[in-house]
Amino acid sequence: MHCVWVVMVVLLDLDKKLALSACVIDDVVDLAEQMSNPVMLKDSRGRYLYANQSSISLFGLSHQNDVVGLNSKELKGKVTHRWHDTFEQAISDLDSFVVKKRLSGRDNMRAIPCQDGTLRIQDMIKKPMVSNLSDKVTSIFTFSENLTDNIDRLALLSLYVEFYSSHLVAVRYFLKYLSIESLFIKTPSLREMETVLRIAALGNQKSVSNQMGISTRTVEENIRKIKQNKLANEYLWSVLLELIRNERRNLKIK
Repeated sequence: MHCVWVVMVVLLDLDKKLALSACVIDDVVDLAEQMSNPVMLKDSRGRYLYANQSSISLFGLSHQNDVVGLNSKELKGKVTHRWHDTFEQAISDLDSFVVKKRLSGRDNMRAIPCQDGTLRIQDMIKKPMVSNLSDKVTSIFTFSENLTDNIDRLALLSLYVEFYSSHLVAVRYFLKYLSIESLFIKTPSLREMETVLRIAALGNQKSVSNQMGISTRTVEENIRKIKQNKLANEYLWSVLLELIRNERRNLKIK
């Protein structure tokens, strides 16, 4: 987060001296390009003036020119794995709020699809850039913070289920995010996936039974179905080991 505040301070300092223009954008490009999180700049009408490489990659595009000049609706039409209409509307509403009220705005815990179908859970911050010459918002600075790796795996799985209408599709992309999809020849059911996650975290079936509010026999049945029908090999421990070793894993079972 430190780098984004540096970018914002530079923008604010420059904007005190002159109306926002191409030269102001140039002054922040070097900083923004070093950031792993998306950084964007729009004009007051919601059209992109600048997007750093992280933004371009998130959209599945290649070049700055693929983004510059578009609004969020036009950009949505260009990306391969399109986000929901609710996100497009949220962007538009937040842009309007920032311009009209000249206040910063936030969109918290939003799930948006990456181009491979996995989800990015993010907080988005928008800040108005106000010119002293006109006292109007000349542009909108946008920074998105990636929260995905800090969310416990069960909560993240629930967000996949909320986003995708099909549970199987949700689980399939969730496995892809965990980089263990190759260990399965058939996508496990949602309940089976929840069982595996808890087994990896808790280590024994009785604890899993208590956490899920199901019998140990049901836990055993979920495991049996995975072992017999859905693994690329017969060893469930290989899946559990990958879950335990996964650096992004941060289960918080309640």
